[in-house]
Amino acid sequence: MLSLFTRTVASGAGARPHRFRRFVAAACAALLIGFAQPAAAQPITTNDAVGRLFSGTVDPAWFGEVFLAQVPAQQIALVLASFTTQYGALVSVTGSGGTLTTRLERAELPTQVTLDADGRIIGLFFGNAVPIGGGVAGFVARIAALPGDTSVAVITNGELAAGHQPELPLAVGSAFKLAVLAALGEATASGTLLNLDDTVQVDAAWRSLPTGILQDWRPGTAVTVATLANLMVSMSDNTATDGLIALVGREAVEAFSERNRPFPTTGELFRLKATGNEGMLERWRAGDETARREILAELAAQPLPAVGALSPVLTPDVEWIFDSFELCALLEQTADMWAFDINPGLARREDWADIAFKGGSEPGVLNLSTRVVDAAGNTHCVVATWNNTAALDEQALFSAYSGLLRTLAAGEEAEALPVPAAAPPDAAAAEAAPAPVTPPAAAPGLMLAAGYTDGDITVTPAPEFTLATSAAEVAEQGVIPPCNAGFDGCFYYSGPAYDGTTLESAGLRIARRADLATADACLSAQPDGYTGLAVTTHDGGSYATAVFGGVGDAGAGHFAEGAVYRLAYEGICWEFETRIGQTQAANFDPGTIRQLSADDETALESALRAMIDSVTLPGGAAVVFPPAE
Repeated sequence: MLSLFTRTVASGAGARPHRFRRFVAAACAALLIGFAQPAAAQPITTNDAVGRLFSGTVDPAWFGEVFLAQVPAQQIALVLASFTTQYGALVSVTGSGGTLTTRLERAELPTQVTLDADGRIIGLFFGNAVPIGGGVAGFVARIAALPGDTSVAVITNGELAAGHQPELPLAVGSAFKLAVLAALGEATASGTLLNLDDTVQVDAAWRSLPTGILQDWRPGTAVTVATLANLMVSMSDNTATDGLIALVGREAVEAFSERNRPFPTTGELFRLKATGNEGMLERWRAGDETARREILAELAAQPLPAVGALSPVLTPDVEWIFDSFELCALLEQTADMWAFDINPGLARREDWADIAFKGGSEPGVLNLSTRVVDAAGNTHCVVATWNNTAALDEQALFSAYSGLLRTLAAGEEAEALPVPAAAPPDAAAAEAAPAPVTPPAAAPGLMLAAGYTDGDITVTPAPEFTLATSAAEVAEQGVIPPCNAGFDGCFYYSGPAYDGTTLESAGLRIARRADLATADACLSAQPDGYTGLAVTTHDGGSYATAVFGGVGDAGAGHFAEGAVYRLAYEGICWEFETRIGQTQAANFDPGTIRQLSADDETALESALRAMIDSVTLPGGAAVVFPPAE
């Protein structure tokens, strides 16, 4: 229902905090992993090294020894064959510096590769396949064939260019926040109520459940109205959203959505969907506007429920309801607001002159809404919404939607691909429908784990830690996720060793800090939200590092501890944050969960530190970080 959409697409918690499946794995996304010692010369480019992988044979000599010790050549060959079987032969490998795009006949694979000085592959990552060549109509048909209720609209320069039931009202999760943004825009445009640079204080009454970060900020903290808008749009912060609804007024938001009257806040829907409120939920379903306003008044007296008190029953009918035309109208009205500059969703920044994105999800609900403008000034609004009473295969929608945006960016209509008919409406359709397209599967026994590289640094994963490059790829979010939003890479713990314990998440966040433009700023600026933390630095000659200990997070019976590390190298500042998040054992019945032991914590801390110590510069030079106090 209320979701975090960060960097690439959606993630986070709704009226029922939702654990996304890793669609990188569903697309057989990651191969990696190991690093060999550099030698003297590099006889092959990264592009050619990737290109020859698709030649039909895989030579073990192309890989470093450590890599092959973890992923045998025959297993690599099986995975590569699954790509070509699914998406066709290699067409090209483009890009530079190890950050590439591998284009097959029917899909593009974001690719990262690292070579040692002998030209052997020591790090390799294939991202989620983005289908190509489906044409607008083909990708719309793919979405239309998903089981349950779907709605798609492609509106170009104000005219419906393609669609499927675009007028169908469906639950849209956090995409409802576009109405809040529109109400804010109207209030700030008039100048009579709010200005974006006005300072307000965080009110305890705004507090909601994640997604977001503002729920953990102390009441009375000063923030600007623009900060609230940025948090609401870029990371779907629910507390920021409820704060804006309080500031502009519920009636102002309702003016932008007659269908949703009364317009509930996120906190009100969390309360309404809490275990024990089943009777009130039924009254809401049966009630008219007046009855529902009375229910909201009753909910105001109830405390915010704990995450564990939320009902596991799917309730997509008790939600914010919009059709595709309404969402496009809201995007059109708000597209010039700066809050959209942060998170482009599934649209690639290099494809478009301007992007405005918002989406939303909860179990049984998924929405993607994007307004893009091309270099010629043509405007496209692309909305896709999917509701079902069963769990959704998010990757099925992500893939088709990405392909749709890529086709629009190319400005061409290609021959439509076969449409997988997961739930044909009748027997005739079932007989005519081709077999569903299945994503390539990992070879049996192949542990897919990805190393991180951005062309400048590389990081090797610890065992049972998995790389995500967007929040949507993090399989285990938790109330306190393994990595805060806005990362370039997140290694999150994905193993079974701590099942049944109070461990909720563990992770290493990697992010470039463009705002810390000098080495001094990189090494001395306090971590976001902190003051007075002790810092230890190390001068490595061509680079410098720093560590801030005692970083943590807490809220609603959950807590996390870790440290922030910084690396300053050639004018770039990298930030690494380790985190071990736990829930309090008191949240559970006695005997149903085991407290994470001191030995367990030490093992996790060692694994996180091992990844910090694995950081290397171009050419394989190791980086030394100070110890965390």
